[in-house]
Amino acid sequence: MRYIFKEKELDIELSWRERFRLFIKGYIRMNRFDSYTHSAVLIKLATEAIEKYGDAKEHGDVNKNE
Repeated sequence: MRYIFKEKELDIELSWRERFRLFIKGYIRMNRFDSYTHSAVLIKLATEAIEKYGDAKEHGDVNKNE
C-alpha cells in the first residue's frame, strides 16, 4: 500500500497482491504486531495530511451529522 500526497488530494495505491487478497477474502487480517505497525503508519499519514491539506482552523470542525 502506497500513500501518494498530491497537491490537493491523497491517492492510496494497492499492489496487485493486496487487491487480489482483498477481493478473494473480503477482509484483511493482521496479527498484533502488524496491527500496531499499520496504526502507526495511519497516525503518520494523518499527521502528514493535516500538515499538507490543513486542519480545523482552515476547514472548520467535522460533525457526525454532516
